[in-house]
Amino acid sequence: MKIHGVILFLLFCEFHGQPYPDASQDSDQETKTIKIGLILDSKSWVGKVVNSCITMAISDFYMLNGQYKTRIALETRDLRGEPLNYLAAAFDLLENAETHAIIVPEMSSELTFLATLCDRANVLLFSFSSTSSFNEHPYLLQVAQDETTQFNGVAAILGAFQWRTVVLIYEDTVDTGQILSHLHDTFRGNDVDAHLL
Repeated sequence: MKIHGVILFLLFCEFHGQPYPDASQDSDQETKTIKIGLILDSKSWVGKVVNSCITMAISDFYMLNGQYKTRIALETRDLRGEPLNYLAAAFDLLENAETHAIIVPEMSSELTFLATLCDRANVLLFSFSSTSSFNEHPYLLQVAQDETTQFNGVAAILGAFQWRTVVLIYEDTVDTGQILSHLHDTFRGNDVDAHLL
């Protein structure tokens, strides 16, 4: 889970203005806690893996770097299988928990609204979504692999089965237009005729 290590690194970089003492400094310095929100669905496989990986990464980091006086405290909000709880969880993290950043590991149709909330609160939002339509949100940091690289793999699978015509069934959302365009171009480049349904 290399991506979770990258997120931790980025969180530490974001708070570079915070005092990070080295081993030679006085050990009596007061510990500062940075609250980081994590919105996940513990009923999903992704939610379970992300929660486990981030918790272990934080624990391992401080086990190796015990001299650091700035500590990350993870404030986790569980969606309990209900994606509509994203906004309530984010609002709770922003208003009540006073988090400095929020991590959203799974794609949500509410991500645009969530990004707007974080922009207004001046709080970083880390998303694993690779949707590229969020350039207008300065506090949104998308940490994900480019989905277009996966389309070549799909085209290769179709080629292995010698399927030359496919029908794509999709959900009509704001983000699907750009994705479908890339997918269609990839299929066309691999001699696969794609029909949209």
